[in-house]
Amino acid sequence: MAQHDKRITVPFGDVMTPEQRLCRMLEILEDLYPLACLTKEEFCREDAREEAGAYAAALGRCASKLPGAFVKKHPEIDWEALEVFRYTDFCDGIDALILRDRLREKIPVLRGQLHKILAAAD
Repeated sequence: MAQHDKRITVPFGDVMTPEQRLCRMLEILEDLYPLACLTKEEFCREDAREEAGAYAAALGRCASKLPGAFVKKHPEIDWEALEVFRYTDFCDGIDALILRDRLREKIPVLRGQLHKILAAAD
């Protein structure tokens, strides 16, 4: 899989191009993936759960702010499933492990999809 090596300056807030938003999502994934790879015991620690939840929520917020036309142009990504991460919250360790398993499964695929979209935008 080819990596998108061109770094785009990513501002914070609502004034972002779709490409900047995708770069921000990739930054979030880079921080989130190591957490998703923690063992069950490590991930269920409160600090790890909270950190993963915060990153997952940020990922969902980024996805939810992409323009509708952009989302429709890229149906290979399940944008609705990503947006659901905005509401990441944990009641107990079971919820945390469900999130961990979903992230382990989705992050590598999503990372590749985002890189592909950015490479095509160049």
